[in-house]
Amino acid sequence: KEKEVRAFKEAWLTRRGYPVVEPSWSYASGELTLTVKQRPNHPADKTVFAFKLPLTVHRRYEPAYHEALALTVDKPVVTLKVKLPAAPEWINWNRGGNALARVDAAALPEGEWISAAREEKDPAWRLLAQLALAAPFSKEPSTGSAPSLSALTALLAALAEDPSPYVREAVLRRLADSPWKRLPADFGPLVLGLAQRPAGLPEDAVGNLRVRAAALQLLGRVDHAPGREYLFDLLRRSDLDANLVEAATCGSAALGDGESLTELAAAVRRQKGRGPFFHRSALAGLARYPGKEVLPHLRRELEDGVLGAEVVRVVVSALHDNDRLVQSPEGVAFILGFLLDEDRGDDVKHWVLELLDDVKTPEARAALVAVTEAGGVADALKAQARKVLEVNFPAAPPAGAGKVQPARGRTR
Repeated sequence: KEKEVRAFKEAWLTRRGYPVVEPSWSYASGELTLTVKQRPNHPADKTVFAFKLPLTVHRRYEPAYHEALALTVDKPVVTLKVKLPAAPEWINWNRGGNALARVDAAALPEGEWISAAREEKDPAWRLLAQLALAAPFSKEPSTGSAPSLSALTALLAALAEDPSPYVREAVLRRLADSPWKRLPADFGPLVLGLAQRPAGLPEDAVGNLRVRAAALQLLGRVDHAPGREYLFDLLRRSDLDANLVEAATCGSAALGDGESLTELAAAVRRQKGRGPFFHRSALAGLARYPGKEVLPHLRRELEDGVLGAEVVRVVVSALHDNDRLVQSPEGVAFILGFLLDEDRGDDVKHWVLELLDDVKTPEARAALVAVTEAGGVADALKAQARKVLEVNFPAAPPAGAGKVQPARGRTR
């Protein structure tokens, strides 16, 4: 009936966003009390969502139980009382990820995440538990974030033992995206082992390959000499598995030093001889090298012109993940040089200009102004540059102010 579904309709069909839940529990006198608070993911909203939250309450030790429950969440705070013989070890607060809601990881104690990361049967909740343990690596180390020894030990054990290759892959990729310059050396032997031959996984060729690729990308983020040498050994191979070329070059790029750049440039030449797919895959890794020293190598690849727009697409896609280089004055000059190259098509210039969407440096502002004022630049490209200027630099600079020089050399 209309009155019975009104709350659901108003929340899910006429409002934006989704609920964030803050769960908690207490146990006393043979009774478990479950409490769930909800809030919308948009802080300014007041939406109260209506949904069912499937739960499983776990205890491995006697009196052991694994109790499946469901909680209707249709108010800012709801509670459920359940008779149980002892307190649980951990609770899966969204079994199978079936509720369209995000669980606030900070609301749960570390001990519950540790138990779930190792023991939970539901891969969706087990993945969330491992990501919660890895969360400190998602913040700048200057903030003082670092996992506890217990959390780090549990995370390493889960990466070594988790029965799902896709859970392992997701955690490895999250770690590879960490803003930390180098992850703790504790990861070295484990990640190297996963990059060489994942152990303890089912017969799943695709899943095992994905774990290897994710581990290779992470390997360059860890201080581990054997891992470094393994990456270089792969780069020097002319028969490297096609599925691992990009991962090996991305891992080597993360090392970010002169030796790795030399090996990367040689690998691009080597893979280029194997055909377009191998060349593009290696080039995607080269373009993720964080230092300005890579720019001459990228320029030579763009000037070759063998693959034309496809090479530009690969380089631009990789540069979107290379914030350090794109934000640098040299990176902006490289982008401007491409945009002002009259021999380049307007379609690829639009892709390249998108690299400046999130760059708010004086050099970026000057480059955008230069594009709007340059002769021979298409009106559509100028309009795109003006739009970025309006968004990133609301106080419009005077025409011609703060000019930046494009990088020398053709990009064709």
